Amino acid sequence: MYKIRQFLFSYSILSFFCIAAFAQELTVKEGAEISYQAKNAIVELQDLLNFVTFADLPPNELKDVITNSYSSSKNQIFYNKDVVLEDDIDPAYKLGNTKDLSAEKYLNTLDVFYEKTIDASITFSDIKVSNVKKKDFIYVKVYFESHFGSKYKKSGAGYSPVKRIAQIRAEKAGSRWKAKIVGISFYDPNSPLEGHENDVALLAGPSEETGASGNTGGVASQKDIEEAVSKYMREREEADKKERESEYLQAIQRADLAFSTEDYLAAKDAYLAAAEVYPFRTYPKIRINEVNRIIATYFSYDELKKKGDIAKNFRDYESSIEYYRKALNAKPEMLSTLDPEIKRLSNFVQEISGLKTQFEAKKYKDVIEQTDDLIKQKKKQKAINNYPELYLLRGKSYLQANEKKAAEKAIEDFNEAIALDQNYLEARLARADLNETRRNDVVSAIADYDIITKAIDPLNPAYHAKKAELKEKVNNIKGALEDYDKAIALAPKRGLYPYQKALVLIKIKDFTAAKENLEKSIRVEPEFAKAYYQRGMLWMEVSKLKEAAADFNKAEALGLESALVVNIQAKAMKFYDEGTLAMKQNDWLKAQKALGNAVAIRPKYAAAWFMQGQLWERQGNYKKAIEQYTQALQVNERYKEAYYARGMARIQLGNSADALEDFSTAVELEPTYIDGLKGRGFAYTHIKKYTEAKADLTKAINLTLPLLSQAQKDKKNEAKANVLSFKTQLAELYSMLGYVRYLSGESNAGLEDVKKGLDYADNYADAYRYRGLIYQQQGDHKKAISDFDDAIKRNNKNYLAYRDRAVSYMELGKMNEALGDLNTVIKADTQAVAKDAIFTRGIVYAHQNKYNEALQDMQAFMKKYPESADAHFYSELGFVYLNLSNATEALKQFENALKIENPYAQAQYGMACTYAKQNQWENALAWLETSFKTGKMNKDQVKQDEERYLKNLRDNKDYRKKYESLKKNYLK
Repeated sequence: MYKIRQFLFSYSILSFFCIAAFAQELTVKEGAEISYQAKNAIVELQDLLNFVTFADLPPNELKDVITNSYSSSKNQIFYNKDVVLEDDIDPAYKLGNTKDLSAEKYLNTLDVFYEKTIDASITFSDIKVSNVKKKDFIYVKVYFESHFGSKYKKSGAGYSPVKRIAQIRAEKAGSRWKAKIVGISFYDPNSPLEGHENDVALLAGPSEETGASGNTGGVASQKDIEEAVSKYMREREEADKKERESEYLQAIQRADLAFSTEDYLAAKDAYLAAAEVYPFRTYPKIRINEVNRIIATYFSYDELKKKGDIAKNFRDYESSIEYYRKALNAKPEMLSTLDPEIKRLSNFVQEISGLKTQFEAKKYKDVIEQTDDLIKQKKKQKAINNYPELYLLRGKSYLQANEKKAAEKAIEDFNEAIALDQNYLEARLARADLNETRRNDVVSAIADYDIITKAIDPLNPAYHAKKAELKEKVNNIKGALEDYDKAIALAPKRGLYPYQKALVLIKIKDFTAAKENLEKSIRVEPEFAKAYYQRGMLWMEVSKLKEAAADFNKAEALGLESALVVNIQAKAMKFYDEGTLAMKQNDWLKAQKALGNAVAIRPKYAAAWFMQGQLWERQGNYKKAIEQYTQALQVNERYKEAYYARGMARIQLGNSADALEDFSTAVELEPTYIDGLKGRGFAYTHIKKYTEAKADLTKAINLTLPLLSQAQKDKKNEAKANVLSFKTQLAELYSMLGYVRYLSGESNAGLEDVKKGLDYADNYADAYRYRGLIYQQQGDHKKAISDFDDAIKRNNKNYLAYRDRAVSYMELGKMNEALGDLNTVIKADTQAVAKDAIFTRGIVYAHQNKYNEALQDMQAFMKKYPESADAHFYSELGFVYLNLSNATEALKQFENALKIENPYAQAQYGMACTYAKQNQWENALAWLETSFKTGKMNKDQVKQDEERYLKNLRDNKDYRKKYESLKKNYLK
């Protein structure tokens, strides 16, 4: 007995959930929080291991961090120091061949035997959390893949990725849950993470809103739990990451700024604040140690007095006074020595401060007038030699006021100021800047920096670096590199100067030396985003994409400036363009590689993730396509096209419910999104909500009609293409609407709608296919075949039309023609658009009594598309087994069908036929009655099957009467 399906499959997926109840009750929200904290513990473990393996960490700092990781502290990760970890530090160890280490021993062993690096070399990926469980305590298991990127010192061997599983204990502290690692081992596939042993029953209900424990609702289903946990973890991760990164970056920026201005106490406080946010990041720890070293000497009397003297020599009298006063705080007994100098300098500052205040208030003309008067006055008093500041202020005011010949006037004043004091640093800096930026006299600017770096302030690395920059401008590369070396020597803990030197080396294509300098920069400043970015660009030069991607991602995570992010995006776009071109050429491997490179370089490239989804979809791998669309949506949650595409892929996998949700989200994002409405109409059709389907398709049509009208009025050349596009879209929408109308019982209106579609585009193949389906359902297979012929003529790759024509050929008994169409589809349909073709061929074989061939096709379909096996499939498979005299397997398949859809007439009828073949008359009659009561069975079908399956029942004198009565009462 083989029943041709009435229309497209509707697919469903069953979830099974086993729970073990226990005394303490937890809500779904609490379970989600526990899962989040457990995953976070593994992320923190990754950070801890990278901290331990960082090359430049002070030993005392490392010791404290290791101790805190298993002791009661803010940074505790392990439950205690005796927690057992299976050793994966020695790459020779694996599942079944390892040794146990305590947490303390594991971290110390890692410290000693792992080849340390200046970069984070340990990464965890594919982190997955089990259901919440309870035995002696509440816990979860967390699976992750561990990647050690360096070498094992003992043997020099590298590492392969390792699958690990952690057990994490959860305890409630007040209203919050805390998660601590109680063990880590190699992952054993024989004990999968998905196992339900010791699972806790999580309660739904009001408690999810209040956060309170207690039985306030029923036990949540596994599907509800998974969805709630996934949503909660995703939202928490995004919110926490955003908040922590912002807090961390703000603290680092405050600290670096304070450090650069020598406000070391403020710098220390800010670095400590950053370390509170991310305890295992190395940069704040290194800087704190550096600040402590500076502070130890900075606040001594001699050091402060020396700084005051230096500032005075630079004519920076305000700073000089400040240092002298700090020196007095450190050593009050020196008042008689310093106080007279402080007063003298204060008087001078007071005399000049009014002019500086006006300059800062942008009253440049007033400053020029007053300095003119003061210069004349001081010349008369023969005191001008003590006031080079007047020339400097007037020169700077000329420049700001845009005076006529401002640059010439300013240079004269700067020259005068320097003539009065050859060591006047501010004047030389101003003159150098003017020569560089306004007079294009870089050589003269270099001359000033020569004086500054040799005589005035030779210990300031910034001036050597600026001189190097100027020398590079005049193509004195050797001189530039030498000056950067001096800056690096003076400030070995600053990453900026080796970074700047690397840029020069890149310019002359000395990539090896450039890389060495960038790595030096990263080593001393692990949070220096630009250094990672530039090293990524170097990796691109030598085609080491994996390394480049890692550096680019690190740079972005550290807050890379937008202009440089654009450059990374440009690199990714190049691969994206290569990938899309390869897709047009059907070169799947090349496209996959190029698009994979695009998202590796730029994980936030939503369009590249989307295009990877399109690539997998074209190859018929809808699961992979869904994964890529999901990645695109994680990058851009408002990407309506990705929701639509994921919805269509889910339709292909029979997941209409999730598809409907995707289409609805797309429409929520843009209520006039025509594809979203079309997709949702399609999904509603699959779940037999025809009223809703018609509403969406009608709305889509009403949105398209004015677009067509506008395009027809437009006289531009591109409007012609738009007209064709809108007409084709209307043909599709009307055809779909017509088919839905037919399914909802409006046959004539349905055919009329399809005709409207063809009026817009008579070459639209699917319009003929939809009309063919209507004729097919009406039993007019000749008309149906004629329409399927027309569809194929217009598109010889319309594999659904081939499959549908095969169904009509079967109904007409033309099995060879049906096989011909199905073989064409199976051979050519690489996208698996008509993936059920192999199943349909199995039905044809069954019609030809070729049951072994039928079974082979159906098993192949089941193996390749298990998610698409619906009640109809299992019913047909059951009849194949019945005809192979395998009653046990036949009953099993009919039962499978009824698990998916109950009542389901064909499966119930199959149960009856199987029991009748086994002479189990009572069971046979009971199942016949349930089948006939559905109203889905008809007299002709039963009569056709009687000789094969029901003959013994019909001929049995004890049961014949009831059998005939059932047929009479229920069959038409």
